[in-house]
Amino acid sequence: QNILQSEGSVEPLSDSSSSAENISEQTDEEVATSFAECLRGEGINVPDPELNADGTVNMMAFRQSMINDPNFNFQDPRTRQTIQKCVPLLQNASFAGQRSQEDEIELQDNLLEFAQCLRETGLDVGDPDFSEGRGGAFRSMLGDLDFDRDFVQEAMSQCSGTVFGNEGAGGRGGPPGRGGAQGGGGRPPGR
Repeated sequence: QNILQSEGSVEPLSDSSSSAENISEQTDEEVATSFAECLRGEGINVPDPELNADGTVNMMAFRQSMINDPNFNFQDPRTRQTIQKCVPLLQNASFAGQRSQEDEIELQDNLLEFAQCLRETGLDVGDPDFSEGRGGAFRSMLGDLDFDRDFVQEAMSQCSGTVFGNEGAGGRGGPPGRGGAQGGGGRPPGR
């Protein structure tokens, strides 16, 4: 496991319990900032995370900034290696915690509603496949969309606000992630 130093280089985490305690005592903002620094160190240009009014990390905005970077392409093995390298930094974040079975069922219902909403805007998306977990559900549903297109971003924002009640801002109630796949699918709504 690695932690990032201020200059962006990665140093091995020592085995001392005090270092481990310091990491586990980090706020979600500090954890997400370390993740952003790791991504930047690997060539993905993302800003530090924004906070919602309640102090939680605005993960939807953070994901969107990551996806919008031209160096981020989940089909590229380098991007996948970067994600594998940096994601362990998120393990101590409260938003990365285990969900109860009821939460998972609610999330699945919301994702099905999210897919339907996207279809109603004119995007060509299938239902999420939950057999590979939350990330797989998003990849199966959104993996072929081109997130560089304005109408795709508008539909995502509209449906996120409608289904998750966050006006497209993300946060705790928003979708947990879509796996970051980019592709060429989707069609303009009503056009």
